[in-house]
Amino acid sequence: PLVCHILPLVMLFVVEVILPFMYLTTGYLRLVSASGTLVLMLALMAFGNFGTFNLLTAFLCVPLLDTDAGMSDDALLK
Repeated sequence: PLVCHILPLVMLFVVEVILPFMYLTTGYLRLVSASGTLVLMLALMAFGNFGTFNLLTAFLCVPLLDTDAGMSDDALLK
């Protein structure tokens, strides 16, 4: 069915266009963006063959799981 082609395409564009802007936030939004990117990378690993691209992207999402980190003035002074 057509919905089986449109839904993954919409999810792909959401994860690749909207979620990267949420990497710059803190707290829950940052965790959601990291989770969305990791789910996409796991799906690509399961159904595609893109070499180490998926592993590198998943590895770069690990620091995003620290929801306490952010760009505050106190963090810059330490």
